Amino acid sequence: MRFLKLFSLLLLGCLAACSSDAPAGSSGGADTSSADTSGADGSADTTADTGPAADTAADTATDTATDTAVEEVTGDPVGTPCTEDSSCASRDCYIADPQLTEGLCSQLCGSDADCPADWECIAAAGTTDAQRSCVPTNYCYDRDGDNFGIGAGCTGLDCDDFNDATNPQGTETCDGADNDCDDQVDDSPAGVGVACDSGFPGVCATGILTCDGGSPVCYPTQAPSAELCDTIDNDCDGLIDQTSEGAPLARPCYEGPAGTEGVGLCAGGQQFCADGSFGLCENDLLPTTELCDGLDNDCDGVTDNGDPGAGVICTTGLPGLCGAGVTACVAGAVTCLANIGSTDEECDGRDNDCDGLVDEDADDFALTAACYGGPDGTAGLGICAEGFATCRRGVYGACQDQIIPATGESCDLLDNDCDGLVDEDNPGGGRICNTGLLGECALGETSCLEGVIACTPNLAAAEEVCDGRDNDCDGQIDEDDTGATLQRGCYAGPDGTVGVGECRSGVQLCVGGGYGGCAGQVLPTTETCNERDDNCDGTQDEGLGVTLYADADADGYGDPNVSRIACTATAGWVIDNRDCYDANFSANPAQTGYFTANRGDGSFDYNCSGSGDKQFTAIGTSSCGFVCNFTEGWRSSVPACGAGQDWLTQCTGGLFVICPTTYESRPQRCR
Repeated sequence: MRFLKLFSLLLLGCLAACSSDAPAGSSGGADTSSADTSGADGSADTTADTGPAADTAADTATDTATDTAVEEVTGDPVGTPCTEDSSCASRDCYIADPQLTEGLCSQLCGSDADCPADWECIAAAGTTDAQRSCVPTNYCYDRDGDNFGIGAGCTGLDCDDFNDATNPQGTETCDGADNDCDDQVDDSPAGVGVACDSGFPGVCATGILTCDGGSPVCYPTQAPSAELCDTIDNDCDGLIDQTSEGAPLARPCYEGPAGTEGVGLCAGGQQFCADGSFGLCENDLLPTTELCDGLDNDCDGVTDNGDPGAGVICTTGLPGLCGAGVTACVAGAVTCLANIGSTDEECDGRDNDCDGLVDEDADDFALTAACYGGPDGTAGLGICAEGFATCRRGVYGACQDQIIPATGESCDLLDNDCDGLVDEDNPGGGRICNTGLLGECALGETSCLEGVIACTPNLAAAEEVCDGRDNDCDGQIDEDDTGATLQRGCYAGPDGTVGVGECRSGVQLCVGGGYGGCAGQVLPTTETCNERDDNCDGTQDEGLGVTLYADADADGYGDPNVSRIACTATAGWVIDNRDCYDANFSANPAQTGYFTANRGDGSFDYNCSGSGDKQFTAIGTSSCGFVCNFTEGWRSSVPACGAGQDWLTQCTGGLFVICPTTYESRPQRCR
């Protein structure tokens, strides 16, 4: 490792002469410490101190007297490389920049005057101005010896102080580093941009040297291209005018009419490369005369066009009408086609379907045809159906098994007249008939129902009425559901009186088809005093009796809200209606007593005065003089009805002595 470029010989000699004033307190005479012999030439430094620390004569005398009592300070002398203050005798290791870990032993100073000649007093980077050290004016911290580093003596700052080829004056090379300290890596490096051999064959051999990823790379100046027939290796595969498989280059060719190549049988051939040029067209197929072979021989896009080989009269070998024919090109072959093709067999005495039989059906029986002699549109409706006729000697015979419309509709759930309707217009209906039922239901009329002629009653069974007839068709006349004679309620009195008071409705019986007189009815009569409502107006004995009031508690006083009119006195009813609570015998206007419990409805109004009157209302008092004076009464306030409190009953003592009082607990009584 290269360290400080300090001009060591001169620097150490100078510092040795100045070290006598080091912080260790050595004398101002010749310095005899071990540090003085560490110069660059190894000789002892006997130079007297000339730096700012040189002692005056008076100082020397004082130092001499003091040195004997101070312990000698050990460490490296000024100018020695260091990494920490403790390694220096001056305890001052000057490090030019906080990013560095090495410096030189110096000494603290206040100004340049405190430093040796050619030294200056400066503050290290990253320290306060008060921490200043003596540093040579030409000081340069340069570890790689290229005159670039940190310090005034350096040519400039070094971006890599471990490589003497890297500095601001360095030459940029292709190595992935910033050789000229311009913060650019491999920018315009030396030695690139010149011609080189890429190592590839053919046109790719010539290249140019390029810096790529910190390494010089020779890239071809020409990229591979498709191989040409030109005696040059265009695709850089080491083969000339050949494919990658080593075959001669070839290209398609065609010498037929334009637009026919690739149509029908026509196809292109190939030209092969030889000596840098293509030869003749080989193996191409050109148009020929069209044949009946299923191929496009003349390459016009149509197969067997022009019907080659057609138009010659021939025999097909088929029976019947299909025997005579003419040739035609069919599916790539000359074929004899029938002049008349096979058709459905007809009743004409000929073999139309060319199967060797005449006028036959699919089962080889005689041809038949559907036939129908009824009106148009009726075949297939109702019972109507087509028949069939049989072919004989090329002609159809009479129509057999057809069904045509009947002259009239029948009641049978069938459409006999083939009009699309079944049993319409009630066929067989409208005749008078006997239903077989009783009473009013016996006489009926015929009608067609569900394909059957039925006798329907003219009158349906109904509710029985008093008319001398069997209305409900049960064989009885004018009877009710129980079989008894029909009857109905009746009433001849005024509206609104039936069921009121004594009035009642009566009954009328059905006799001979009509209702008789009203039996059992009770009509309104003159009101009499009999505790009945004779005139049926809703009031008994009105204007005739007296009003009585209900006395439920039998205390002689009645409830004013419950009354009746009566002609005679009745138990439980009284004339006096002043009872205020008819559920308690003790509650009535004649009551004079007092009670501690309510009468039953929460009220203490026993005498019907309208409020509960309290028996005791006085407040008790007492005073003490020559005697004890007192009045009976409640202790503090009058309690509510039924509530309890203390009652003053006695006071004893006197003669101005405290008078004790006596109380008893009693409930409030009310009426």
